Amino acid sequence: MLLKNENESLKRKQEDYKSREEKLKSFRKRNAELAAVARRLEDKAKILQQQNLKKSGESHDTESVRKQFQKQRAREHAEYSKSLLAKEKEIEELKRQYQILAEKISSMSKQLPQNSRLYEDQEELEAIIKQAAKERLHLEKQVVRTRMSVSSQDL
Repeated sequence: MLLKNENESLKRKQEDYKSREEKLKSFRKRNAELAAVARRLEDKAKILQQQNLKKSGESHDTESVRKQFQKQRAREHAEYSKSLLAKEKEIEELKRQYQILAEKISSMSKQLPQNSRLYEDQEELEAIIKQAAKERLHLEKQVVRTRMSVSSQDL
């Protein structure tokens, strides 16, 4: 019963580990997608800036657009950095949880050989008890037969 409970808890922990790994993979995938979106937005902003520069021939407008673009790019970069930092913190937390679970599983697996030896000893004792019970029944049958044969001879 103890081994069964330990086995079930190990299975649950392994399932938790798998779900955390899947979450980690999905976060990494989402992070890559967000980076691609950020690059596309930067490219679109550059294209729009170039189009605006072509339309406006004045250098003053060009300079103001360039400054606006730099500010916008700085904001986008800051937002991207914040989201990246949050993802990295989340990844580190998941790694820490994974390490804790791995240590628990390894400590439980170290205990399993002891428990399995106890289980094997228990099985061996049960087999010995069953064998002893069979031998006892066999001897009792022999005693009954000999008593019957002795009592039938006495008659």
